Order: sequence, then structure tokens, then C-alpha cells
Amino acid sequence: MIKDLRETTSREDADQKLNAVKAQLDRLATRRLLHPNKAANMKSRLERFVSTID
Repeated sequence: MIKDLRETTSREDADQKLNAVKAQLDRLATRRLLHPNKAANMKSRLERFVSTID
């Protein structure tokens, strides 16, 4: 899912994919498969990436 988001060139598609990726990261952090701080850092980086898309 993250790779698909990174390859997206449309802002609208990126926003939709970002919401799905953020939900997935939250689920992984809740189950402790991913450290909560790591998930937060990944979400922050992805949000910054999406904000740069024209």
C-alpha cells in the first residue's frame, strides 16, 4: 500500500490512499506489530510526501 501511495501522481488518489495507509499503520501499532512511534513517523513522512504532490 505504501508503494502504491509513493507511485501516485494524482493528489485526489493520494489522499484516498493516504487514509487507507494511515488506518493500516494504526492497526499495526495497536497490535504492536509496529512500534507506535515508528507508525507515527511513517504517517508524518507520508503526509509530507502527499502535500508536495501538485
